[in-house]
Amino acid sequence: MSDPRPSILLVEDDAAIRFTMEAMIRPLQTDVTAVNDGQEALDAVARSVPDLILLDLMLPHVNGYQFLRAFREDHPDVPVIVVSAKSDSMDLYWAKKLGVREYIQKPFSSQQLRKAIEAALREETVSGS
Repeated sequence: MSDPRPSILLVEDDAAIRFTMEAMIRPLQTDVTAVNDGQEALDAVARSVPDLILLDLMLPHVNGYQFLRAFREDHPDVPVIVVSAKSDSMDLYWAKKLGVREYIQKPFSSQQLRKAIEAALREETVSGS
């Protein structure tokens, strides 16, 4: 029996960006669950913890930082890649302090996104085995 496909939770409130990101990562053979805001993300991880999270910071209801603080309480080792238009040094600082594996600034290329995902999943497979 083959290994299950890695699961990714994509948290992005802009539908066009979310759709584009899903198309960019489709070739990676992963199962993607996409949600619109931080509260939906918290609900999703309560049902099933993904192998990787792609997270925007500027979200309605529960922002990316609030999501990360809550998520990290129970899941300190799940890799998180922030994909955000925010580029202030304090945003980078807080993201890293909250355990973000990588911080990708919008706009980004499909190659940049896929490489970050592949590296995070490879690292998760090695450390999680």
